Amino acid sequence: MSILQKKVVRELLTHKAQVLAVIVMIALGVGMYIASYDSYLNLRASYDQTHVTYNFADVWLQVRNVDQDLLQKVKDEPDVETVETRLVLDLYGKVTDTSTFVARIVGVPENSQPNFNKLFFTQGEYNLDADSVLVENHFANYYDLHVGDSVRLTADGNYKTYKIAGTVISPEYIWNVRNKQEVLSSPENFGVFYLAQDELQRLAGAANLVDEIMLSTSLADHKDQVEALRQRLVSLIPTENYVDSYTKATQPANELLSLDLDGFSELAFFFPMLFLTITGFTISIMMTRMISQQSRQIGVLKANGFSKGSIMRHYLTYGIFIAIVGSAGGVVLGLLLANTITTLYTGMLSIPVTITNIHPSTYVVGVLLAIFACLFSTFLPARSAANINPADSLRNASKSSRGSRLAIDRFVPFVKHLPSTLKIAIRNIDRNKKRSFFTILGVMFSMVLVLASWGMIDAVQNFTDRMFNDIYKEDLTVTFKQNITEAEVSDLKALEGVNSLERGLIMPVNLEVKDQAYSTILIALPQDTYMHGFFDANNNVLPFTNDSLYLGQGLKTELGLSVGDTLKMSLASEGIDLPVAVSFDSKISNFVNEPIGSMVYVTYDRFQNILKENNLPELENTIYLKVDKDKRADIRARLGSWDDVLQVQDSKVLQDLINSYMTFFFAFVGVMVGFGAIMAFGLLFNTMTVSILERSREFATLRTLGFSNGVINMILTIENMLLTIVAIPFGLWLGHLATVGAFTAYNSDLFQFEVVIFPRTYIIVSVVIIVTAFVSQLPAMRSIARIDLARMIKDRTS
Repeated sequence: MSILQKKVVRELLTHKAQVLAVIVMIALGVGMYIASYDSYLNLRASYDQTHVTYNFADVWLQVRNVDQDLLQKVKDEPDVETVETRLVLDLYGKVTDTSTFVARIVGVPENSQPNFNKLFFTQGEYNLDADSVLVENHFANYYDLHVGDSVRLTADGNYKTYKIAGTVISPEYIWNVRNKQEVLSSPENFGVFYLAQDELQRLAGAANLVDEIMLSTSLADHKDQVEALRQRLVSLIPTENYVDSYTKATQPANELLSLDLDGFSELAFFFPMLFLTITGFTISIMMTRMISQQSRQIGVLKANGFSKGSIMRHYLTYGIFIAIVGSAGGVVLGLLLANTITTLYTGMLSIPVTITNIHPSTYVVGVLLAIFACLFSTFLPARSAANINPADSLRNASKSSRGSRLAIDRFVPFVKHLPSTLKIAIRNIDRNKKRSFFTILGVMFSMVLVLASWGMIDAVQNFTDRMFNDIYKEDLTVTFKQNITEAEVSDLKALEGVNSLERGLIMPVNLEVKDQAYSTILIALPQDTYMHGFFDANNNVLPFTNDSLYLGQGLKTELGLSVGDTLKMSLASEGIDLPVAVSFDSKISNFVNEPIGSMVYVTYDRFQNILKENNLPELENTIYLKVDKDKRADIRARLGSWDDVLQVQDSKVLQDLINSYMTFFFAFVGVMVGFGAIMAFGLLFNTMTVSILERSREFATLRTLGFSNGVINMILTIENMLLTIVAIPFGLWLGHLATVGAFTAYNSDLFQFEVVIFPRTYIIVSVVIIVTAFVSQLPAMRSIARIDLARMIKDRTS
């Protein structure tokens, strides 16, 4: 073993605690990257294989009155491979007398799986007749339905009872969503059912009616070409028969899952990179301070013939050792976590196919990232060591420092009147500005590690708080099947526990602007509404006037819109029959900052005037209620039994649904918080330990002058705590920026997360960091008591 190799071993053993702390940080960073990114790849593969196994369609065309000529034109279109038709209707259903819900009923063959969008059975088997039905899993789980139970379905108010033959998962409804804008359809009010096609045609009262065409294409791997095919197919459909269309990429459930997965992939990369980057800074600081301490040794080595290259390679060896040992631990950690994360995620979303492959490329990249972080962080310190001039290092080592008045004494004269321990601590900070700066950096980075992940939890909590306390303020939303009558309004007011109500309208609308089209929901509310809050991008309250036309903030980016732009809106007839097509132009008044969806808002009076201009009667299908908490369930049950009530949406049920969807998110971020806390401790431990150990001679001198260990420890504690307090504001600011960076992946036209970190989090993180900084200095302080004073003084005088 060479001299330099022996020196490496000796130094690693001497500083084993600091080296171990950095190795743990590297292991956590690498393990986190491998676990999260491998999970992302497995989830993507699980989605893709689900689509293959259950033959997810490539294009959907929703039309009225399909005829054979149109079907033949679709089949004859180039690149179209297989075509299948089916009937899909939104009707009404009941599980009990108080549970009216929207039932999306899909027609399927009686005794064999459909060609597209095959069903995965969680209970029962494929065996349908005129009296049986298959129930989608979200709805079945919510109402605890099993094979042999029954549901009632109707198209005309005359309910028919169907026996449940099975509960199923469909690739179309892995995310339970009614349409793109109702991204959080509650299984309490929306369920998907599968009836034999002939029975559905009978139930709907229209034999041979087919309203959906599904197809596969040879272009399936090319999204842009599939979209171009969809547009060509749409051009074949007469305008009066066209309803909607989408591709696999824009199918509502699949698009939402893809957005969720894309956000997860961003986090899977962001947090490991953040942690490894900060670990790299930690290694760099550790090496810089080590080299500063060893400048005399380096001078002796160079004076005895060691080349620049050998010195540089010697210090790079530390980085290589840390990278290899740390990444080895990270590989084991990633291997243990990756499959667990994948299985938990697919189980939570009821994805029928779970793939848990090991991707060697992920492990290779993880190890390379660790090696790069360690080598990059040790390169500059190693180069500075290689460039040390032997004569200068030996001359400086023997030269006594000349005393001079410190800046703190010149600019803060009252320091000299402070107690001696506090005065020495403050002067120590000023005396070695480089050491103080490195300590401040260590504290700042440790705060980023904790706050960047903890801040995401706050942002999600703020998401739900704003949604249900500031924006959607109603307790219950009652949607009627037909136009609301004055008698029904009176009956609602008379219900015990109803405190107040507002009348309104919710209906689909198509936007056209700048040659772009977008389907969303129009909501008409009273001008003086107190059930809904409107806020701009800066969270300022927006007045809701008769001239207001507000759009969700997500559309500003999605469609490239600005305040004052004119757009055309066409009212869709879904849910409410309009005898004539209604469209109107209007200017955008502002964009509202809302967490979910991108809706259109107008005043109720203005909307009724638009209907009047088109010679249409007033429309009103929604009532918003504020109710007594203890009467909430009773009111829901009573309204559910009304024949004209389509659904009753309880805001608390919706909030619980959001929390259930966020379960995995909180679990993932919780792991990040744990990893960040461990790494923050390792970083602070390293920072404090190096800061103390490099001053062994200084402490030995103080002890020979009569300072006790307790006094020295007090001076050190004051010094470190002052530096920690100085670093905290900068750490909080950097942590906030890191949280903003982490959340940019999740924002879209459907979800808008506002990064808000609660004051209590800033306080908690600050206190935790102060406590951690205090605790992390204790092991090094104990070493002060074990200093060999005679050896230290002899070394200093020599």
